[in-house]
Amino acid sequence: MLLTATGLFIEFARFIKIIFWIIIPVFFIAMVVVALLHRRKKIKAGSTATDQGESILASIDDPGHGAYLLFDHSGLVRKYRNKLFYNQARYIALRHDYQKLEAKLASLSTIQLVASPENNTTMENQAQQTMILSADVASENRELADRLDQLTRAYQSLEEENDALAEQIRLQTATDEEKASVVSRWREENVLLKTKAAEQEYLQDIVDEKKRQIDFLQQQLEQRIRVHHSSEQQLSSIQSELHLKYEQILQREQSVATVEGRLIILANELRDLREQNEMLNAALADSREVTATLEHQVLHEQSRAELAEQRLASNRQMLLRLYREFSSCVGNEGDKNREAGDWSREAGERSREGEWSLEAGVQGPELSSIIVQHS
Repeated sequence: MLLTATGLFIEFARFIKIIFWIIIPVFFIAMVVVALLHRRKKIKAGSTATDQGESILASIDDPGHGAYLLFDHSGLVRKYRNKLFYNQARYIALRHDYQKLEAKLASLSTIQLVASPENNTTMENQAQQTMILSADVASENRELADRLDQLTRAYQSLEEENDALAEQIRLQTATDEEKASVVSRWREENVLLKTKAAEQEYLQDIVDEKKRQIDFLQQQLEQRIRVHHSSEQQLSSIQSELHLKYEQILQREQSVATVEGRLIILANELRDLREQNEMLNAALADSREVTATLEHQVLHEQSRAELAEQRLASNRQMLLRLYREFSSCVGNEGDKNREAGDWSREAGERSREGEWSLEAGVQGPELSSIIVQHS
């Protein structure tokens, strides 16, 4: 809002500057024209009395030519007088328009000073108001120009009728000297009107040039207003895009925060899994150590079993040998032989089943001692 008010004040200051650059030269030109007109009027009033005698003598010397001049220059004088009235009316209209523009400019400046920056409208509304004011001023200027033209034409027609009637009355009742003075006065007025017509044409050219400058400046002002309006539209579009980008950034920040939260959760889970893995690795190492210990014990038991089997085989051979010796010694005892056979079969079965692995070391010497005692 503050940027809009600042831009509006800058554009309004530029508009006031342009108006002052247009109004000040026109005001000075109007003052110079008025001063020149007053000066020429005074010069005319002073020179009329001095040149009157010479004009009368010239008219008396050639009255026919004076009569010819009388009928020849009346229309021209009337034409120049009409031009003078028309230019004066246009000058009055321009001055009236200038006063109206000054009043409107003062009211606009007062409104601009009184209004607060918060209540200022946008540049688009100001441009519309400026266009509406320019259209209103143009329409009012046209209406005033039409009214002024009507009044000027009515005044010119009445003055022409009055002058024509006065001239007819004076000519009908005038003497030759008065006619000569009238002719000389008309000559002077003719010269003066020619000069004024030339000045009016020059002033008209200046006024046309100023009008063209005003039109050019107004076009430049409208173009700047359009450029400013387009820049405001671009600024609003850029602001909307920035707002959209900001919302997208916020959404992405939220998504990044969500992803970071998930990453933290996954990191915690990974740490827990690593701890569990380390615990499992430690348990696996312990189980491997236990397995190795058990394998070692199994190998040791296997070696002991093999040793026991070897002892059993040697004891068995020894028993067989003892049995043979015993059977040779005791050949007539059939019952004892059967018992010995049963006992040997039972010992063979027990050796095949592996039950002699622990008893062989104890029972072997006992059995041998028993056999020796029996023998």
